[in-house]
Amino acid sequence: LAEKYGDTNVDDNDFIPINAGGRVIIASRKTLTYQKGTMLEALFSGRWDKKIQRDGFGHIFLDVNPTCFQEVINYLSEMRYL
Repeated sequence: LAEKYGDTNVDDNDFIPINAGGRVIIASRKTLTYQKGTMLEALFSGRWDKKIQRDGFGHIFLDVNPTCFQEVINYLSEMRYL
């Protein structure tokens, strides 16, 4: 699937711009994929990069509350360092 729908050459240190409900949030792939087996991990693993919805600037588009999404990113980022 990764070869057909995604990118097999991704790096955990990639920074990914995400349009979360109209606000651009930038997070590292390592943070986004920290919790294995989650929807975020699957979405940002690189397996679906060619199929994921994007905005007019090429940012990944998620129809979510940007404040809540930022809190999820903050939580995952903090968990990485515990």
